[in-house]
Amino acid sequence: MLARSGAPADLADALEPLLESAALRAEIGAAGRARYMEEYTTAALRRRFFARFEEVLARKGTAAAPAAAAKAP
Repeated sequence: MLARSGAPADLADALEPLLESAALRAEIGAAGRARYMEEYTTAALRRRFFARFEEVLARKGTAAAPAAAAKAP
């Protein structure tokens, strides 16, 4: 859903399908929740942090961080 900046009529047109369809709202909401769970939870951020940390260590020829650290709360 896109609308030109400064064009309120375009924004209204883009949002109208959401006002008319509970199924579309649910679909978009579910997709947003799934993306949040995959990308932004503490566990997801921790996985990405440790993966990046291990990449840096590998480039420097240093032993990788223990796998258990990635699973810590």
